[in-house]
Amino acid sequence: MSVVGVDFGAVNCVIAAAGRGGVDVILNGNSQRLNPNMVGFDQCRFMGEAASATAFSNYKNTITYIKRLVGLPFNDPRAESEISRLPYKCV
Repeated sequence: MSVVGVDFGAVNCVIAAAGRGGVDVILNGNSQRLNPNMVGFDQCRFMGEAASATAFSNYKNTITYIKRLVGLPFNDPRAESEISRLPYKCV
């Protein structure tokens, strides 16, 4: 039996599978271990490196740095400070 683990960092994530043979980090489509924590929306949805590639031109529709807000209510001063610096709208 294998177990899959995901390490969500503030900017990147790593996915690994642990089985009887040890732990193997799962590579993305570009053979990279790190995957950007981003989701972009345009005519379709882009995730990871694809969202990162379009983030500059599609910054208002690219969600990133969301981990900084997890667990904070909207009226928390730390959340308000983070939200004020984001290029996209938090609802």
